[in-house]
Amino acid sequence: MPRFAPSVGCLQASALGSLSPAWKNSVLLPERYAVHLHGRFAFGGPIAWGSLLMRGQYSGGHTAGMGGGPPPPPPTPADGMHALLRRHRSIRKYKPEPIAPELVDEVCELAIAGSSSSGNLNMVSIVRSRSQAQRQALYGLHFEQPMVLQAPLVLTFCADSHRTRQWLAQRGAELNFGNLLSYHVAAFDAIIVAQTAALAFESHGLGLCYMGTTLHRMREIAELLHLPDHVVPVTSMVVGWPDEAPAARDRLALSAYVHD
Repeated sequence: MPRFAPSVGCLQASALGSLSPAWKNSVLLPERYAVHLHGRFAFGGPIAWGSLLMRGQYSGGHTAGMGGGPPPPPPTPADGMHALLRRHRSIRKYKPEPIAPELVDEVCELAIAGSSSSGNLNMVSIVRSRSQAQRQALYGLHFEQPMVLQAPLVLTFCADSHRTRQWLAQRGAELNFGNLLSYHVAAFDAIIVAQTAALAFESHGLGLCYMGTTLHRMREIAELLHLPDHVVPVTSMVVGWPDEAPAARDRLALSAYVHD
């Protein structure tokens, strides 16, 4: 009989393949989740629960739900989000496959809907650069990072108070939102939208990498993208299908970040 250790928390794919549907069901692993097996059971299925479903300890025919104790609780939406966050990696090598335009539009729409907006001012704009010519032009401005040419999509997230100023002018109101405070409000909102988009892309299996080089070439990128006055690029990301699987980066202990 197959075994998996608590320290691993994953059933070997070869063992899973030998199990009957009844056994899988007995350990609360529905057939629809038994996908994406590459040496070990990985996150998969329509909701990325993966090995979260396999945390019972199996040994010698005794496991959760088979006389070895109470079955584990069913997965929750929070489990899927936790798994997604822990899978995050910055990807710098990409396959040449394109991303469906409909998927890009859906992610951008969801990112905007799922992000907070200061005062609902909506001072964010996203510029898509998909053609080889567009990415080639951005390549030099982003310090010639190869991933700019490898990835099929570059997104530039902008602090946009131009739109709000247009609304004020159309209504004959006093012009505002051209100062440092307005820039900070718009820039922070743009970063929030960017990170929400990042999570949405990663939920589809796409990889991405932010480019801090945006801040070094803000004026040049704005000119290249023909941005109007009061629209400023604050961050960019490349997006594509990963061609690498880097290890997770170390983080400081929680106590270094969170304080009372």
